[in-house]
Amino acid sequence: MQSGKNSHIYTWGTIVLLFALTVGVLFYSGLTGPTQQQTINISSEESAVPLSTDLSVYSLPCKYISATYRELEFQSKSEEIIALYSTQYDLSAYGAEAAADADAPLMMTASIARGMVEESRSEGKAAASMEQVSAYMYVNANQLNVRSGVGTDYDKLTTLKRGDKVGLFRIEGDWAKVKTESGIIGYTVARYLVDSEDKVEPERPIAYWYINANTLNVRSGPGTDYEKIETLKRGDKVGYFDEQGEWARVQTPSGKKGYMLMKYLVDSESEVDRSSSLPVASSSTVTSLAQQIVEYSKTLQGVRYKYGGYSTSGMDCSGFVKYVYAHFGIDVPRSSASYANFGQRVSRENLRPSDILLFDTDGGNWDVSHVGIYIGNNMFIHASTTKGKVVITSLSEYPAPYYGARRVID
Repeated sequence: MQSGKNSHIYTWGTIVLLFALTVGVLFYSGLTGPTQQQTINISSEESAVPLSTDLSVYSLPCKYISATYRELEFQSKSEEIIALYSTQYDLSAYGAEAAADADAPLMMTASIARGMVEESRSEGKAAASMEQVSAYMYVNANQLNVRSGVGTDYDKLTTLKRGDKVGLFRIEGDWAKVKTESGIIGYTVARYLVDSEDKVEPERPIAYWYINANTLNVRSGPGTDYEKIETLKRGDKVGYFDEQGEWARVQTPSGKKGYMLMKYLVDSESEVDRSSSLPVASSSTVTSLAQQIVEYSKTLQGVRYKYGGYSTSGMDCSGFVKYVYAHFGIDVPRSSASYANFGQRVSRENLRPSDILLFDTDGGNWDVSHVGIYIGNNMFIHASTTKGKVVITSLSEYPAPYYGARRVID
């Protein structure tokens, strides 16, 4: 009887001891962080191991599981903070957890470092998205250059014409980054773009010029091989759009658009010779015509030198000679070199007013590189590069080698 009683007491003692150990394990596991499910699994597995008074048997696995759990929790929170930081740059939402968690400073530092990388990636994606065409625009100018950068100093990539459609990326100050229909990407002046084809204005001349010839043909293209579409007379006013070589694209008084030679156009009505009939070069009128050429050439003294120029706003040496002779309806070459075989050769001893003088000014290559008009008394008039304007110079004192003279009127 006593033996049974003792056995009963021993059984209850064992139960109490196991209960106490279980409670201890659960309590300790709760402090170190495992979940309830993990505690149950651990207890179940440990029940197969003989009981021991060394609690480390129970605590070490729990600590390992707890550390793993905390690491997973850290990564999870880090990813949340990284996402928040990369979009809002605000960690205040995690302030309470950070204050209660001893590992928070490390977690936040790592998150911010990774957030910076993510921010950089986000900015790169944003920049890439900005390069997408945001709208389509239309050119509202006769000609519009597309350049490789923002400014007129950059290379010209192409030239657009009125009504051309372009894709717009963005506006940078006065410039727009665009993509042409041919795929060229560059920059153009933004104010010449409109957002609708209906807003493209009709083409308008940028200047008005006057015809300084008895008659002048208007052709369908820049060349004598193109069809003649109209013939204009001296003094007619034409609208000027642009030029191609020696040809100007114009609009006639009747509204037709075509091309005519620029050399017969002047930029002021006062420059048009209004004579009812121009003198014809003949033996009976040669003296008076030569004198008229000389006198008219003198009226151009002081006009500034401009390379390639052919108007009173600026002219080069051959432009000056051609301008003077064109005033009297006489066609002479536009380039100096062309005078080498033009007209009648004249010796220096037989010079007379209105003869065209030829010089070699480019270093003794013995070719014609400068021209002027002889006005008599060993003097000639020319557009001087050194003086920067039209001047009268002594033939004997002119330093450039004398190449010869050509006579245009007989």
